[in-house]
Amino acid sequence: TRFINVASIGYDFFPWLSVTYRAGLDTYTDRRKQIAAISSTRNPTGLIFQDNIQYAEFTGDLLITAKKENIFLDKLNATLLVGQQTNQRKRNEQYVSAATLSQPGFYNTINAAVFTGSGETNYTRRLLGYYADLSLAYNNYLFLEGTARVDQSSTLPKGNRTFLYPSVSAGFVFTDAFNIDSDFFSYGKIRGNVAQVGRDADPFVLENYYVAGGSGNNVANYTFPFNGVVGFRPSATIGGGQNLKPEFTKSAEVGLNLGFFNNRLTVDATYFSTVSTNQILPVTLAGSTGYTSFYTNAGELTNKGLELLATLTPVRSAGGVTWDISANYTRLRNMVVSIYPGVTSSSIPGSSFIGSVPSYVVGQPYGVILGQKKATAPDGQYLINPRTGLWVTEQSAQVTANPNVKWQGGITNTLGYKGVTLSFLIDAIVGGDILSFTQAAYKSAGMLKETGVDRDQPRIIPGVIAVTNSDGTTSYRPNNIQVDAQSYWSNQGLQSDLNIYDGTH
Repeated sequence: TRFINVASIGYDFFPWLSVTYRAGLDTYTDRRKQIAAISSTRNPTGLIFQDNIQYAEFTGDLLITAKKENIFLDKLNATLLVGQQTNQRKRNEQYVSAATLSQPGFYNTINAAVFTGSGETNYTRRLLGYYADLSLAYNNYLFLEGTARVDQSSTLPKGNRTFLYPSVSAGFVFTDAFNIDSDFFSYGKIRGNVAQVGRDADPFVLENYYVAGGSGNNVANYTFPFNGVVGFRPSATIGGGQNLKPEFTKSAEVGLNLGFFNNRLTVDATYFSTVSTNQILPVTLAGSTGYTSFYTNAGELTNKGLELLATLTPVRSAGGVTWDISANYTRLRNMVVSIYPGVTSSSIPGSSFIGSVPSYVVGQPYGVILGQKKATAPDGQYLINPRTGLWVTEQSAQVTANPNVKWQGGITNTLGYKGVTLSFLIDAIVGGDILSFTQAAYKSAGMLKETGVDRDQPRIIPGVIAVTNSDGTTSYRPNNIQVDAQSYWSNQGLQSDLNIYDGTH
């Protein structure tokens, strides 16, 4: 259930000065329930997991706007906006997990004999912003705009919770400036901007905190409270402390807008580049430290991209019939330049699967998946383990997939007649790897159709077996070791690079 409420009040004190206050409240309740029937594979005694989330976000903006025409120069117009924003977000989550159900099909926690876990998380975060925006327009063809914003965040240390970020943009309509009056070339504009954007931290990343204790896996586990005893342990992630700073993204953009045939054909082109620094990340730690990661300002991430948009109106009749065609193209490339001194890779929290971890890797695009790859011989054939007849896997984690797409685009057609429109879209995403954990799990469990084909027949995996010669050199012979279907498919479920697919669609 979600409610979004907005209210505003304003007053024009003078023809050139107005004041507006706008308040908005976004609230929702999210109730989730997960069940596992008695005799299910991983939860043979049954399972009930209930999760209730309540969220409320308030945003209040005070806006003071001043407008003046012919200021300092004839045809020079100015608009000044000064504002203050208050943003507060509150979230409460309560969950309970219960097992050992008494009656089949009755999924209520009172039907459970054992409560395996429960918890509650709360946070309130507040952000105060003060901003100004000055826009200048000369003769409606030369535009200049500058902005500045100062934020104060409750999630950052006192010494670093106030931060400033500005921007400057400009535009020049050269067809108007040079009085170009042509049916063929009807509009031309160049534009550009440079900007810096700041961002605060998530709640609870400054200090170390404790969580409910527990240990185990999908087969057997325990959590506190246990037998009436309450237990806690330190969180696996170390807080960033009082030195944590806001993260910043600097961007630069240039663009060109062209219109032809009285703007029945328009072309927009934009090239942009961004650099993100001081990112607030949990950097991976060695397990020997007793922790898994620590929060710090780390890393540099670059993004470069090209966006193209073309619009054509082949039909525009006096009778009210129109036909508009719009085509767009986007190409984005990003790269992890650095993470932290001595660190070349770190996992992205909350998004890993068994044996496959989306990660930051220096020199690679953001979000590449690290996992175990099948080892190969120098000629590219798979290496086979002579004892098992199965694939040999690399010992160290390697990049197995890149989820970033090569490009994406689409074509939209809009047909209109006297206010009635019909639109249809064809779009495409080219490239980008998809790791299917569903495929991996179903292969391992023998639940896919192909796992039942010839399941009683042995098979030989294509590949070679390494042989050490008497002189110490290595040669390779074709694999001739048979494996049964269960070994073949269950091993595929553990091989992340055997469950990666091209995301083009």
